[in-house]
Amino acid sequence: MRTIHFIVRWGMVGMLGLLLVGCQTNKASLLPEKYYYVSPRGDDANPGNAQAPFRTIGHALQKALPGDTVWVEDGIYEEIISFPRSGKPEAPIVLKSVTPEGAVVEGGNLNPANWEGLINIICRHWIVVDGFLVRNSRQRGIWVKGGKAASRHVVLRNCRTLNTVLSGFAVEFSSDIKLENCQASFAGEGYAGFYFYRNQDVVVQGCIADHNGGGGGGLAQGFVFLEGANYLVKDCIARSNARDGFDTGGENEGTENIRFESCYSLENGEDGFGLNSYASQVRYVRCVSYRNAGNDFNIYEGASRVEVFNCTMVGSEHYFWIDGSDNPNRPVSDVQVRNCIGYGAQNRGIITVGPISNVTFDYNCWTGNYSGYGEFCLWNMGENEIALGYSDIGVNGNWFRLLSQGEHSFSKDPGFVDVANANFRLRSDSPCIDAGVDVGLPYNGKAPDLGAFEYP
Repeated sequence: MRTIHFIVRWGMVGMLGLLLVGCQTNKASLLPEKYYYVSPRGDDANPGNAQAPFRTIGHALQKALPGDTVWVEDGIYEEIISFPRSGKPEAPIVLKSVTPEGAVVEGGNLNPANWEGLINIICRHWIVVDGFLVRNSRQRGIWVKGGKAASRHVVLRNCRTLNTVLSGFAVEFSSDIKLENCQASFAGEGYAGFYFYRNQDVVVQGCIADHNGGGGGGLAQGFVFLEGANYLVKDCIARSNARDGFDTGGENEGTENIRFESCYSLENGEDGFGLNSYASQVRYVRCVSYRNAGNDFNIYEGASRVEVFNCTMVGSEHYFWIDGSDNPNRPVSDVQVRNCIGYGAQNRGIITVGPISNVTFDYNCWTGNYSGYGEFCLWNMGENEIALGYSDIGVNGNWFRLLSQGEHSFSKDPGFVDVANANFRLRSDSPCIDAGVDVGLPYNGKAPDLGAFEYP
């Protein structure tokens, strides 16, 4: 596989040294604090100290009170783990592997209940789980869930799930949740690596979803965000998943107020970024979509108030598919695309299917040289359907005049440093330097550059 330079540059894995807010306050230092130890050499009849550790994680958690930390030595632990109590704002309960991924929770011989994980945080608050490898679950890997009361203030850090029948990470009916530097790999057929449902105030940062969903179908995405509100998804990677890299929507109502920042979606089986089911207030900034089998951005089912700013799209089937036909009574509306680069679409570049409302493109660079597609133009495909793609009509890149929008856009080679090795930073002679418009993001020079990376 090609070397992905932009992943190395941004340091997605291992870049985070974030501390849970409130974990190390002065108040916490004044509270009683205790450490318990778990080891494959231990015994649950022991006192649980470093010299005589417990054998099981579950037994240690039964002992742990707010402010306590359970340290787990390297080894295999075949058990289904649940937190019996919550921590407190100034004193969370911390479950931590001594070595990242050294403590392995193994589920190959276990039978969790339906939808259960091997690690479960159900209606609990102020919990930290750090550094575990969770593998071979016959259900989920790690499950955070609220009930009559939401699970709140939970941090999952440096954890990885591998070979789960259902989703690796599932977070439902919860609030104030953080996932930092986690990875979900090889979730089962029809299931996402990371699954979020009806949550509030969630941060997902530095996480990776790869090879999830098996043969496809269902929610076989890298990351799925269904309903809920107030998400920040930053510095995340979705790679080689069965369907979309990142999918946002819902069932009866859409996700509201979600921001994707500096995320990468590459070589997935369908779209790079999917947006549907009445999702609203959605912002994509400085994201990269690369060689996905479908669209870079697929916007449909009544999605509204969408901003796509300073994104780079290379080598997928289409840059955009914007479709309002599935619900004419609530069409896709208020979509803005600014400061973006599209290079080398394998098919028509941009497709819209009406009815849509207030969808505008400007200050972008669209180029089809990668696969032999040249100028961009209006393509009449049928009633209410148009596309920008192969130069049937229009010359010299005048597609924007035919669409009556995009007067500051152009069709030129964007001047990437090294397309063959997926380095999409701009060369010094790039026409995309200082070619953008201010959309509220930091920039160098006289004006923002186009694409995900500011020069130099």
